[in-house]
Amino acid sequence: MKTQIHFLVLFWFVLSFQLKSKAQEPLLKGSNAWIETVLQNVGQPVNGFSIPGNIAGISVYKTEQGNNRLLITHDFAADGGVSYQVENGLFLTGSRFSYLDLDPVTNKPKDAGLPFSIIYDRQGNEVTNASQINENGNGSSGFDHLSISTLFLSGQYGFYDDIMLFGEGSEEGLAYVMDLQEGEIWAVPALGRGAFYQFAAVEVEEGKIGLLFGDGTPGGHLYLYIGIKDKLGNGSFLDQNGLAAGDVYVWSGDVVTNPGQFHGTGFPADGSFFKLNLYDSSKSGVTGYDDLGYASWSTQQSLARLVNAFAFNGLRGISVNPLLGHQATFTASGGNNISSDAWGTTYQIDLSLGLTSATIHILYDGDDGGAGQVPAPFFGIRSPSGVMWSSNGRIYITEDEANSNVDFGGFLDLGSSVWELNPGSGKITRIGQVNRKGLPSDLIDTASSEPGAWSPVGLVDVSGFLGASQNNTSVFLVGVNAKSVLGDLGSYGQLLLLEGTNTFISTEVAMLTGLNGNHTTPVLTVGESPHGYNLPGVPDGIGIFELPTGQIRILVNNKIDEDAGGPYYLNNTLLLNGSRIWALDLNLVTREIEGSSIAYQKIIDRSGSEVQTASQVNHSGSIVSGLSNLSGGLLVPALHYNLQNDIFFVGEATSDGTFYALDAYQESLYAINAWGHATWKSIALFAGQSGSVSALLTLDRPDSPLLLWVGSPGEGMGNGFLNNNGLESGNLFAWVPDAPIMQGSFQGAHAEQDGHFIQLPVFQPDKAGTVGFDAMGFATETTLLSFVDNVGAYLFSYPGGLSVNPNQPNQVAMTSNGDGNSTPSNAWGSVLALTINPDDNSANITIIYDGDDFSGNNLPNPDFGIRNPGAVEWTNTNRLYIQETGALHNPLFGKSSGQETSTWEYNLETGASYRIARINRSARPFGLPDLKPSVTGAWGLGGIRDVSTNFTLPEESTLFLTTVQAHTIQDSLADNYVEGGQLLFLAGQTIFDPSTALQSSEKKMPIRIYPNPILQNKLNIELDAPSTQSVWLSITNLSGQVVFMKNFTLEAGKAEYRFHLPIQLAPGIHILQIRGDQWLSEPHKILICGQE
Repeated sequence: MKTQIHFLVLFWFVLSFQLKSKAQEPLLKGSNAWIETVLQNVGQPVNGFSIPGNIAGISVYKTEQGNNRLLITHDFAADGGVSYQVENGLFLTGSRFSYLDLDPVTNKPKDAGLPFSIIYDRQGNEVTNASQINENGNGSSGFDHLSISTLFLSGQYGFYDDIMLFGEGSEEGLAYVMDLQEGEIWAVPALGRGAFYQFAAVEVEEGKIGLLFGDGTPGGHLYLYIGIKDKLGNGSFLDQNGLAAGDVYVWSGDVVTNPGQFHGTGFPADGSFFKLNLYDSSKSGVTGYDDLGYASWSTQQSLARLVNAFAFNGLRGISVNPLLGHQATFTASGGNNISSDAWGTTYQIDLSLGLTSATIHILYDGDDGGAGQVPAPFFGIRSPSGVMWSSNGRIYITEDEANSNVDFGGFLDLGSSVWELNPGSGKITRIGQVNRKGLPSDLIDTASSEPGAWSPVGLVDVSGFLGASQNNTSVFLVGVNAKSVLGDLGSYGQLLLLEGTNTFISTEVAMLTGLNGNHTTPVLTVGESPHGYNLPGVPDGIGIFELPTGQIRILVNNKIDEDAGGPYYLNNTLLLNGSRIWALDLNLVTREIEGSSIAYQKIIDRSGSEVQTASQVNHSGSIVSGLSNLSGGLLVPALHYNLQNDIFFVGEATSDGTFYALDAYQESLYAINAWGHATWKSIALFAGQSGSVSALLTLDRPDSPLLLWVGSPGEGMGNGFLNNNGLESGNLFAWVPDAPIMQGSFQGAHAEQDGHFIQLPVFQPDKAGTVGFDAMGFATETTLLSFVDNVGAYLFSYPGGLSVNPNQPNQVAMTSNGDGNSTPSNAWGSVLALTINPDDNSANITIIYDGDDFSGNNLPNPDFGIRNPGAVEWTNTNRLYIQETGALHNPLFGKSSGQETSTWEYNLETGASYRIARINRSARPFGLPDLKPSVTGAWGLGGIRDVSTNFTLPEESTLFLTTVQAHTIQDSLADNYVEGGQLLFLAGQTIFDPSTALQSSEKKMPIRIYPNPILQNKLNIELDAPSTQSVWLSITNLSGQVVFMKNFTLEAGKAEYRFHLPIQLAPGIHILQIRGDQWLSEPHKILICGQE
């Protein structure tokens, strides 16, 4: 008889939904480039089983047969829905689960049914009567309003088995767990009682499991469960998964107790978790406790109020950051009981400091529209319900109307939606919205005029299961619960895939403008959070390498103080502020960002120990301050210059700083002890002695020596990373000129000096811990400089950058930034070339460009040439690309020329200098104010790196990555971003119009120009030409733009030439020059007055 009844029930399932489920129109439409694909409608039969309605949640895993199994939660009241039967013959109504197996290739349904066969109650007994579940004596009522389930596979977060956690959403609901392998459901009394919506596992110590969950009743609390695995030692399913015994804690704010006191996008609230004694076997059967000794819901609430537990307004979904297992996001739907929380709130909690300090931030407050991000609440996230923190770094939220007293859809009748929330920037994007027009014509919508009557549900990331696995694509599974379309088996609905890209493109204006055929494209602007990660300002050095995925990883160090920039985390949950290294993963073809993060997961300190506390790396003893002012930034590939690993070098530009080496693939950052302590600036590896690792090093000081490290791979202690790469055992040297010269007297284009590198005794273990040496015997900065003085080393003024000649790897370009007016002979800086003989440690240094030698540079003023050079890149075309640093050390910067900080190309063969890019001060990101708009050069340029070989380019073109440091953009960026900045591509051609160059030449042709000022656009030029030839006349404005160019023929001998300039030339000061085949005239300032 039971078999016959079971057959009739299944037959009715199939018949009922077949009549109503023929359409495949999507009930949810993707938006903002997200695309939907229908998988299955409610009621469509699969192997004689049809999926019921009232979809509430979805989980996914792969079966042993290789199918993709969907576990679907159906939310019914305990006495609702058609009855179903379990293995022992018991019939139950109420909420239930169904499974749907999909083909792993085609995503076509293959099988469906009930995923469980046995249920065990709170006492651990098999359920043979429904009252063991409903606890009210009803003989058929089952689970009451099950909501979102969460699935964990064996090994994840410490779980022993493949399990799925879920709970009843009723006021005194019970928590349950399903054993996926055995198809068994077990009640979990240790988790307490409440209106459970979702569970999230967090990382805790070994041998334990941690769960975050909330009580969804108005005024409900946020709980943390710490379970002890095998606590009972009975080998039971619950015990081996840490669900039989443990403690429940509740979150209490330090100074806030409800959303009336804690609301507003971006606001934090500090608090702690307090233990609740929910289990006492001695109280079994007494008022307020059940027959096992577990507290009732009312007792649990009373215990929570004793510790001032925060009363949330309708907790719903919760999801852990898959990249940081101690962070989670959760939602509260809001409601009409609290005026400040009518539209709901999305939160983030951080457990990195343990139970005693758990801070909650508001990521999005619907009542303030995300701090004014939308003009009215109904344009933004309303009544947030389900939430998922995706591996792409972003958070995804579904809406489910919870407040009938607000106009949910607004005057546009906006239906319930799926949203993307960037946890770094707070920016929201609607990626999907219910489509009421997709309803089959034979079904009736009883609330067609209510925008919130339908809701998307059960959002889950299936990128590795059901969708494309490309790095730049996310695929989510989502259900639609059409609650106002009712049938015998619940509300109508649908399962869909929602697919979109993870790529990011900066939307801000380029802060650097290309010139002379070059153009710029922003990659990332400080203040943007591509994948939920905040990238602080002052971007500096750049490294680049290819990942095994085919993506191009860009490393950028940012130069900020140790306590600045907001927090980031290492993989051991240590929180650090301060300087750091970005990692941006770009698509090889599109050059869009597909991933962003911190470039290292752990730090190894100077003693060789993993950093567990901030004081191991900072200079202040702070518990959160990290690295300080990382500078330089150079990636050297493995097998180059005798390195075994791909290493990104970066040094702290702070007193007694440390140089670091990043193992780029292993994402580990190592402190380099052997170089001692200094205010580090830049590094270049070059072809030195055979088998050695040779590197030039400079300091960020006005009196910096040029240092040489010669390391011996494998000759240090052990087989560690530093020793294997020649960064542990070796010697440090300083360059000393052979002929003694006065400091500051090495100047003038083409001046050169021969010298040798002399060894410095920076490591003296017998002096460990004494004055001038650290605890291991390495010299402090003061001691290092005294050694430098003792050997008579020459000191350079703020060396800016180093770059090896790729065609002759024992040659290195170096810039000296200069120091403004304090040293008149080096106010504007210089560019030098070093040729090193590793056999005897000798080196010739030649000045190839001296910014102060303006007459030698054929300029009217130093401000018209290369000024205060910083980073430099030597390319295989034998050109130098040079970044100006701006007015950092030179108050005269830009005063005469009016030119903003620029990027230059210097042709080593011809001596020609081309300005190829210039800072664009009008590009203020996010409309933020420029604190010093009238100071030319207030923004600087950081690193520059030739990436022409890393991306596919047209012939004879160039491609660089470069950074802008917008020092005067601060304002609201001050807390987390420090200053503005940008990473950009700078693209162009290697061939330039010669008339746009400023060229150093010994052949200078004197010319006479009159009248000057020029009236009525009439110009006369008198000169004595050496021969008859074709020449170019060019006029350039003070912004570096060529405004007039004319080709004409010079006759040999002295002659006068008359020109009529175009009337459209703007009045003002301009620069005029004439270029011949073998000569360039002196530049002349002219004043164009225009028409009278």
